[in-house]
Amino acid sequence: MAEWLGRGLQILVRRFESARRLQIPDNLVNDRRTVANEPARILIVGCSGSGKTTVGQHLASRLDLDFHELDFIAWDGDGSLRPYETRLETAAGLADRDGWVVEGIYLKWTAPLMERAHVIVWMDVPMRVALWRVFWRHVRAELRRDNQFPGWLRLARFMKMVSDQYRNRSDVFELPDVSVGPENIQRELATYESKVVKGSGSGVVTDVLVALEAR
Repeated sequence: MAEWLGRGLQILVRRFESARRLQIPDNLVNDRRTVANEPARILIVGCSGSGKTTVGQHLASRLDLDFHELDFIAWDGDGSLRPYETRLETAAGLADRDGWVVEGIYLKWTAPLMERAHVIVWMDVPMRVALWRVFWRHVRAELRRDNQFPGWLRLARFMKMVSDQYRNRSDVFELPDVSVGPENIQRELATYESKVVKGSGSGVVTDVLVALEAR
């Protein structure tokens, strides 16, 4: 009985994955690596579950660029948030490097990255899609028995945090930080509107390449 239920759950997971997972065909990306003879710099922002990591890793791999997750800059190993000035200084140092793809939910202290990026990608998906992705990512990890964040209560809390982000009610950060959310993202990116690419699916990869080619 348990085996039958397990197999049924796996089938459901595959079906929901095919409907909700951000899929990027290999033939979408050509090998274009530079902007005005220098390596491209791409920043990807958006709420949790919006597909930032998938798009970022894909672009970094195909364009031969270094890939960075801002979570590793924002948080210490013990789960505490690093001081604002430390994050700002680290982001500025990263921004000065040649060629990168950086992704994260963070605003305000990422201003050096926004300024130096050739393209800023705003992954803007509906909240229901982000929540499905978060949920099924957790289920897949449980089925593989390699979940780094096990526990259904933990999942429920994380999904609550994601929904707060989309409703612009996240209280994870304090001033001078700005919490991620559609309204705050739009406000922070207004200065850089000319280099913002906004999308929700695999087509954003092509849009990024077009934007890089045009610069």
